[in-house]
Order: sequence, then C-alpha cells, then structure tokens
Amino acid sequence: MARVTSTKQYKNGMFSRYNGITPWNFEGIMSPVLVIFVIALPLSALASEGVTVDELDQDVCPFESNGCSVPGQLPMLYKRLFTPACHMHDVCYRCNKVHDWEKIDCDTKFWENMYFLCEGQYGTPDDHLDKRFLWNKQKMCNKVADGYHTAVQMFGESHWDTAKPDWCKKKCVKKIGDPRNHIQL
Repeated sequence: MARVTSTKQYKNGMFSRYNGITPWNFEGIMSPVLVIFVIALPLSALASEGVTVDELDQDVCPFESNGCSVPGQLPMLYKRLFTPACHMHDVCYRCNKVHDWEKIDCDTKFWENMYFLCEGQYGTPDDHLDKRFLWNKQKMCNKVADGYHTAVQMFGESHWDTAKPDWCKKKCVKKIGDPRNHIQL
C-alpha cells in the first residue's frame, strides 16, 4: 500500500478511497450534510402534528375527498376503519401543488396511518395468542394496508392533482393533508 507522504496528497484524494470526504472531516461534503441532517431530524419531528378523527369531519373543515375508493365495484375491505387515512391521503394528493407535498410522502403517510389504525383496532401482533396469519386480525389488517399502499404507489399517479383549489389554502386543510402529520385517536 502506498504511504501518505504529505497532508496535501491525502486531501487531494490520492490515498483515500472516498477522495478525502468522510463524515468526520469538516473539509468534506459529508460533514455539512450530516450536521444539517442531525439538526433537521428533531425539527421535522417537532413539525409533526396529530390529526384527530374529529378534525376529519367535512362539516368542521370542508375538503374534497372520495373516502376510500376502489376501481369498479370491488369491495373495500376495512373501508370504515381506513376512511380517516383515506381522507388525509386524498387531501394530500389534491393539495400537493399548493403546499409542495411529494407523492411518495403522501403515500408513505397513508400506509403508516393505516397501520396505526389497524393497531388501534386490533392491538399489536404480540397481543394475540394465535400467531397464525389468518386468525390474527391485526396482521390481516396490515396486509390489506400493504395492498392499498402498493395500489396507490402503482396507480395513484393519475390522481395526483396539478390544480390549486382554493379550499386547500385553509389552515385546517393543510393540517389534514400534510404528510408529516399523523392520525391521532
């Protein structure tokens, strides 16, 4: 292995696999990125708010949502349980241009909210004595949530709205659709 004969050679990347950029040196690009990440992570957690089911009442805060829809006449498993998550997801999709929300963030929060609702309804998988999939209601609920999440990832692009409806500017609507926020029971 070559021996470093000067700090200039090391800094120029001649002997470094990463061209002198490491998370530990402040001359590389990773240090500022790492510092920003470490600072931004707690700040993003502070920005997250809980959205109660009462706040999802369209009489209290008017917004457009078709609830939990599926193509054609297919039955919607867990429709009643997932409706709050569907409302938040619909608002996230319809108001994305007003608030600069990303589709992947809307879809991920939809998935997380459905899992949260499954756990609220059926408990955690460890709460069940019978670990078999078909008899474990919480695991079954999560699998259905996985299916809905996959469906919006694959086919939701055509519903990703490019309009900027006026109702999206309401503070209560922003709270409902913001993908940083979660359902709170």
